Amino acid sequence: DKVKGRFQFVAWRGGNGRYKSFNFEPTGSFSREARRAVADLTEARLSIWSRQDFCARPWFETAFLGCEVIRRGSTDEVEVRGHRSIVAITIRDNLPVIIRYKDGTSLERTFTHLKEHLVPTETRWRFADRTATLTATFKSLGRGWLFPATRTHRDWFSSGWGPERYTFRLRMPRRR
Repeated sequence: DKVKGRFQFVAWRGGNGRYKSFNFEPTGSFSREARRAVADLTEARLSIWSRQDFCARPWFETAFLGCEVIRRGSTDEVEVRGHRSIVAITIRDNLPVIIRYKDGTSLERTFTHLKEHLVPTETRWRFADRTATLTATFKSLGRGWLFPATRTHRDWFSSGWGPERYTFRLRMPRRR
């Protein structure tokens, strides 16, 4: 099943991992309840996406304030003590490629160069019962802005779930 419509970010709060507000108006005839359900689904997927966006995360100094970050020898993994959820980070080529959490889950990212940007194009969340995968392609919107042109979610809510695909036809709003 497909739902098409017009999607618009109204505002973005940088540095805290969340969008501020958005509009999604589905095309076609939908009841009020169905419109609300589509809006809820859109918000849930935006939440999943915003956690992957490094530009929407707190600065290192804020996120790890009061933590002890320990690197032993020449290993790629650093231990993190005192963080509310992260216990270790594996760093390769100066990039955080694996993050391990207190609850036993972990995520692993694959990064790709897109012009002058380095973006996470695949994220694998390892849960106790499955590995969920999020893949993305990006499009430059000009003025230094990148946005996912496609997103695919697999096994996110349960094993065998999906794939759920999103395709965005993107443009920057005209300056007034």
